Amino acid sequence: MESAELGFPGKFALVAAALLAVLGIYSFGLVLPQMAIAFADNPDSALLSQLVATLVGFAFAIGAPISGGLVSRWGYRTVYLWSTAMFVVAGSSVLLLDNIYLILATRVVLGLSIAGAMVASLAGIGTLPETQRTKLFGLQAFAGALLGVASFIVIGALARHGWRAPFALHLIGLVLIPLILTLPRHRGGASKAAVTRRPAQRGLSPAFLLLIAFMGMASILPGTFGPFFMVHLGISDPALMSLPLVGCAGAAMVSGYFYARCVRRTGVPGMFTTALLITGIGLVATAWMRDIAGLTVTMGIVGFGVTFFTPNMNAAAVAGSPDDGAGAIGLANGVLYGSQALFPFVVEGIRGQAGPGAVFTSFGIVAIAIGMLYAVRTIPLPKQAMP
Repeated sequence: MESAELGFPGKFALVAAALLAVLGIYSFGLVLPQMAIAFADNPDSALLSQLVATLVGFAFAIGAPISGGLVSRWGYRTVYLWSTAMFVVAGSSVLLLDNIYLILATRVVLGLSIAGAMVASLAGIGTLPETQRTKLFGLQAFAGALLGVASFIVIGALARHGWRAPFALHLIGLVLIPLILTLPRHRGGASKAAVTRRPAQRGLSPAFLLLIAFMGMASILPGTFGPFFMVHLGISDPALMSLPLVGCAGAAMVSGYFYARCVRRTGVPGMFTTALLITGIGLVATAWMRDIAGLTVTMGIVGFGVTFFTPNMNAAAVAGSPDDGAGAIGLANGVLYGSQALFPFVVEGIRGQAGPGAVFTSFGIVAIAIGMLYAVRTIPLPKQAMP
């Protein structure tokens, strides 16, 4: 069901949900070594400090499908509002805690709150007319990439004052609450027939869900495995190692900004082809690079392709399940992030058999192959929304 056009505050609120995801899921790796030292009296402090970051993504993966159901029942405004309030409380509570296990508990709550806020905002965007919808999906991806770069700089500066200081950034969620209150009140629109027909898949095909799972892992290759690959190449200077990641984020900003314009030309199916081919080419090329300049370019190509994929996935989820767009978005994002739990096992299996470069090559070849299959299937039907 499409809603009336939103004003600027409402649109800003829907796009700004990316800030919560960036702060909660991606940005706090810089303080983890300090936390490990602060809790060094615990023999597992290194592992527990890493869980401060990884538990958020795990909770997000579990909470996203649940959040889709809550949005379908209570409406995206209500879920977004309460999720943002939870984000502020759970995130900033670390400022007052001295127990690592209590901190880990707050991170689980934080992940669930981010899932609620993101799914609600995406569902809200999904209610807009199609032209506005594609534009805001792209702008949210652009905002996430831009805020990702900014957050690393700000958190790095705050971390000079101790590991607790960056957690105060969660209070910025308070700024979003007045903007969220400008969103329209309405209940979710999932029909009983729609929920009964496909309660598990929400109208999304198993093949599409497998594609999302694959891209969920491929999307974190540069940031998660890239540093290990650089060490394998003999590059260990943290300042140099950050350059390919900045290139990846910079390219993501560009593709997020231009997503709406491009998808109007290609259609949603054609954009899947484009995103997969670009991602695959970037991954394969990365495996052949041996210097920072080359890695910065090729990882930037990967970031460009991945950021085309994510908003397109949400657009396809809405189009493929018009009676329960919130549920479909929740399921799609749950699979996207949930698959990342398998990433270390898949990567170690490939690296153990064929070496670090083969990890990028394997993912790249699969992405190119799927992209070519999509091209054969979808180019004749550019108006069709779902694969």
